Amino acid sequence: SVKKLFTSQKTEFKLHPRGQQITQTNYDFIGMYTYDDLALVKLNGKYGVLDTTGTELIPTQYDTLCFNESIFSLCYQGKCGFVNSKGESFIPFQYDKAKCFFNGYAAVNLNGYWGFVDSTGSEVIKPQYRYDDIKYFSEGVAAVSKDGKWGYINKSGKVVIPLVYDETSGFFSDCITGVRLGEFWGIINMDNEVVESIETDYDVFMEIW
Repeated sequence: SVKKLFTSQKTEFKLHPRGQQITQTNYDFIGMYTYDDLALVKLNGKYGVLDTTGTELIPTQYDTLCFNESIFSLCYQGKCGFVNSKGESFIPFQYDKAKCFFNGYAAVNLNGYWGFVDSTGSEVIKPQYRYDDIKYFSEGVAAVSKDGKWGYINKSGKVVIPLVYDETSGFFSDCITGVRLGEFWGIINMDNEVVESIETDYDVFMEIW
């Protein structure tokens, strides 16, 4: 197992991956090792990744970094791209924004337009939708927002639930999702039909959800 000690300042931490002790003193932060035996590190405001030998698989030069499904989403000098768990770039640094992979897809933004890439590097939805924000796909749909209102699109980019809600839980589970209108929450299904009346305050909604 991996054990470590660290503080948020530039003080010593120790890694013990697979019985080998490594001492390092120059990182501001080191995160927990993942199931891929990789750990996030931060140095002078920049992010990178260590392997179990303490070697930088990804150098500490990136402005943002997120990791899911064995893929890194990275931004460097104003452009974002994707790197696999071997440190190999497979989607070029060509996007203005890039989110983490989830369920095989990641949202990307180019010139103010959102789209999606898949884990093969293909643009399954070319950046063509001008939303303010976009979430990940769950059960075939993704939450999107524009002018303060939320709805959902499918993998073809078609709006399947209109952008009329003030907030959403951001994902579908068992074909339902939580939505807010005004100060009250409720639950709708994939057909935008109300399953649980939108007359519930947040605390009660969380108990239901």
